[in-house]
Amino acid sequence: MQGVGVMMEAVLHGPLGRTVLGPEELTIGYDPDNRLIVTDIKTAAHHALIRPDETGYAIVDLGSAYGTRLNGQWLSPNVAHSLQPGDTIQIGDTSFIYDISSLPSVVVDARVNGAQAPVNMVAAGAPANSTADTGYGPVGFLVSQPTIQVVASSPAVPQQLPYTPQPWVSGGMTEYPPQVQLWQKDRRRAVISLGVLLAVLVVGVALGAVLNRSTPDKTLDTFCSAFLANNGQLAYNQLSDKLQKQFGAQLFIGTISTTKVTSCTHSPVVVNGSTAKATITLVLAQTPTSPGSTGSATSLTSVTLIQDANGAWKIDNLQG
Repeated sequence: MQGVGVMMEAVLHGPLGRTVLGPEELTIGYDPDNRLIVTDIKTAAHHALIRPDETGYAIVDLGSAYGTRLNGQWLSPNVAHSLQPGDTIQIGDTSFIYDISSLPSVVVDARVNGAQAPVNMVAAGAPANSTADTGYGPVGFLVSQPTIQVVASSPAVPQQLPYTPQPWVSGGMTEYPPQVQLWQKDRRRAVISLGVLLAVLVVGVALGAVLNRSTPDKTLDTFCSAFLANNGQLAYNQLSDKLQKQFGAQLFIGTISTTKVTSCTHSPVVVNGSTAKATITLVLAQTPTSPGSTGSATSLTSVTLIQDANGAWKIDNLQG
């Protein structure tokens, strides 16, 4: 006669499917040498591992920076926590469900001449003259009668080898490598990334300083733009303190605001230390005074610029 036994299979259900747990430790992290690779920004190089224990499987956090949660609770680092079916494991922002599924197997109770004989269950796909002990459940009865081998018709189940604890680590947890080495490796990566970021910031600041640096040409260009836009305040801001006091803000701004300029250009600037010289050409719009007149006047103004204490170039003298 025959009956149905039960073989158990432990799995992790994750975003990319199911991972079957076996007799070996399942290491989890972002390094490619892990058996389960999780590319999560909050996952350490070697984050956690799952290993067999007396009741099934247990999870161990390897002292990761962001930690591991089991059913919403933070785990103490380097301490094994037994897993139960339906448990939720969170590695960084990635979640897994631990579960155990049952696989049917056939157990045959044979009798020879009225006496009970031992029967071994062989998984489908195994050699016909071999026996298979999966270690999951009953596989027959052991007596002194001759052995009768029966090939079961149940689906093939991978054979699980017994778990052998590591003798040199407490509780049988394999050293994966030492956590100090992992921290040093992560620290080196962080230092390199920080160095690259600082270099980019320094280059950006230096480039910004060059682009925003005051020059005589920029000052004269701004001065001409202010004339064309009748923006007296902007033109006034290009003058040195001495020239601002000489003209007076109200008179200068009022004059620029009411003067119609159709063109404003300047000659190439000649720089000599902290002073510079150029010539500004203004074309002023005027009402024609006689037939054939152009209705405009051209003004040439010699300009002297100086560099103030802050390094900004200002117009210090206008002659024309």
